[in-house]
Amino acid sequence: MPTTRYKHDVRRDKAVVVELFASWVLGTCATVDEVKHRLHNKDIEVWGDLVLDEKSPLHFPIHDEAGRSIVVEFTDRETHVYDNPVGVVTNDPPFPWQITNLQNYVGLSNVDAEPIEIGLKRFAQAGHGSGMRGVPGDSTPPSRFVRTVFNKHFAEHAQPPKDSKEACNLALHLLNTVDIPKGSSASRTQDGKAPEYDYPQVVVVKELTEKVFNFRTYDNPTVMRIDLKKLNLSDPVENRYPLPAQPVSIDITPTVNRAAE
Repeated sequence: MPTTRYKHDVRRDKAVVVELFASWVLGTCATVDEVKHRLHNKDIEVWGDLVLDEKSPLHFPIHDEAGRSIVVEFTDRETHVYDNPVGVVTNDPPFPWQITNLQNYVGLSNVDAEPIEIGLKRFAQAGHGSGMRGVPGDSTPPSRFVRTVFNKHFAEHAQPPKDSKEACNLALHLLNTVDIPKGSSASRTQDGKAPEYDYPQVVVVKELTEKVFNFRTYDNPTVMRIDLKKLNLSDPVENRYPLPAQPVSIDITPTVNRAAE
């Protein structure tokens, strides 16, 4: 399997450090096709140091408002661009492996399994959802990839979002299925060091057609939004600023009490 290794020797006039690759895409390309064209023509050379080879196996999902989707990866010091037919990416292993792995789960279904008879007894499912029995439930990237692909596939076929608001709502539900509670995924430690926990510090949903940026943090599940059409981009914020103080829940007790009067 190819491993993430960035170029170390590149032309200075074309060099873009991998940490700035996303900024280069957003600042120079309007569509997925433009990204593919510029990378194919080698307009830039993305590089990283040896530490990044080991610590940051980055995978870049790129989407545009027309619904096109690609994945850009840097493996064995080469840039690879893949069309993304499922619209899902997780951070490891390389994208072609993830697509091939889906063949192991083609028996999944959103339809309940039929009861069977064994000997003199009939066995039916326990509750609903037996068609998805076998979908991996752990927090590894391959498992989260499979879980998201099939949940997305069945959800979109059952009730396709009719607008950006419904699409955002569906995206948040899909992300809920791959959430990782802090503490449930910890790195193995040595020399008595405290473990490092893998968990989503921020969840982001971008409404590309509406130019709206939605997000929530691990400590506050309230969804916050930034309307880029109304944002004053002529006077960019140069300093960090605290997030709005919003509650993790909304107390509607006074409303209920008034309704009961």
